Amino acid sequence: MGTIYGTNIAPLEGYFQKEGGLLKGKKGFDLLIRTRPAGKRTASKTTQYILKVNGDGTRKYVSSLWQTRRAGVHEFEFQGIRYAVDLSSPVPFIHPLRDTRE
Repeated sequence: MGTIYGTNIAPLEGYFQKEGGLLKGKKGFDLLIRTRPAGKRTASKTTQYILKVNGDGTRKYVSSLWQTRRAGVHEFEFQGIRYAVDLSSPVPFIHPLRDTRE
């Protein structure tokens, strides 16, 4: 089980195996990193975004990926929890962040 964050549990917390743009999780969460076409990018819609790959192969939009000040490290939101992930790692660790906007 993931870290308790406020009243939510962080279901994505853990190590993922990176295979190209696919992050394969051990808890049934496979995530796919995609690139948005140039004409569809805005301040809130960044270059990259994440899709959750369901067991039947269907995909569901999760979040935009926001580049941080650290090379390779991105942030995103899932089920009301903000996460960070280092996409430059072959085995990225996804972890929840403390919300500093309170």
